[in-house]
Amino acid sequence: MPTLPVYARHRAFKAPFALNNQSIIYFELYFEEDNADDDYQNNLEEIKENDPEKYNFLMSYFPRRKPNRGYALHQLEEEAIKAALRLFSPLKMGNEGHNNWSDLIMWISVNSYADVEKVEEVLAQNHTGGEDDIYIGLYFQARDFRLYPQGINGPFFGPDYHSNRHDYQGEIWEWLGLHKHVRNKKP
Repeated sequence: MPTLPVYARHRAFKAPFALNNQSIIYFELYFEEDNADDDYQNNLEEIKENDPEKYNFLMSYFPRRKPNRGYALHQLEEEAIKAALRLFSPLKMGNEGHNNWSDLIMWISVNSYADVEKVEEVLAQNHTGGEDDIYIGLYFQARDFRLYPQGINGPFFGPDYHSNRHDYQGEIWEWLGLHKHVRNKKP
């Protein structure tokens, strides 16, 4: 007997997880401190000659005892947020602050199939490897994009490393494949 796809096995399965007024995509804005540290330790002279913006950040962020270290990172994070807003424009975006690992938790409001498709297109065009990871700004990466079609308390679609969670339904492109027939409809 063939097994049903994950989304069809969910006990709350209906019109497979259509969007509603609470539909949202979450992702993390992650600071790649290891890469910054590596550049500071190994590539500083080359960066000084070729990339003044990166050099200025590294000199204000390292050494660790610099009093304006947090301010330098905050400025860089603000630039990454602005870059994300430009990348996903005209979709409504915001953030919910930092998690325990200092990643900034960002959200994108999605009201239609076209909105989800726009996010997936941006991911496809800017993909850098991993599970839908994209570089946004200097030393920042947007990662772990998760679609919650029925709101944050419902099941979600995202990277397959979440597949062991009971509310995981598949990847975002799988959700798009299920909903091609509603391409232009609003919830």
